[in-house]
Amino acid sequence: MQKMQVEHLVIWVSKLIIDILYYIIAPEVLNLKQHGYAVDYWALGVIIYELMFEKRPYGGLYRKDYKEQLCNTFVQVKHGEQPEGWSTECVDIVNGLLQRKEELRLGYNDINKIKSHPWFSDINWKMLLNHELVAPFIPVSNEDFYDPNYLLSFEITDQLKQDIKVLQENILNPNLQK
Repeated sequence: MQKMQVEHLVIWVSKLIIDILYYIIAPEVLNLKQHGYAVDYWALGVIIYELMFEKRPYGGLYRKDYKEQLCNTFVQVKHGEQPEGWSTECVDIVNGLLQRKEELRLGYNDINKIKSHPWFSDINWKMLLNHELVAPFIPVSNEDFYDPNYLLSFEITDQLKQDIKVLQENILNPNLQK
């Protein structure tokens, strides 16, 4: 691959990553308001919702559409409407995390509200913090496409850093369509 192709590929992948991250941005960030840790709780809610329903809670082909839907639509999973195999505790935590008003979001003033939620009842937080938990899935090293050194070999160049910075500066620009 030629150098120019690689540079275009890196820019495209960086933009793709930024675009994906855009769809988990909390309303207060999108509206350029002051915010705290609760933006991460929003992102967790989006990720759980997407795992549950295999789609994002808010959609739109363009950022403008996403922002409009986020500001005008309240997503709430109704008990009993979750896919088979998903618990009511999961519905409850998603609804708590996807509160548009930051101060109403689960964990807003106390992370322990999230940690003590019934959906996380099987997690030993002390063991997790001490890296003592065994991963529930460990990839088999002899399977296709497994390369334990892949991430270790990825070099972040100055150009990539500059491209990512430009993308990050433009992510909140409401005039950008895609």
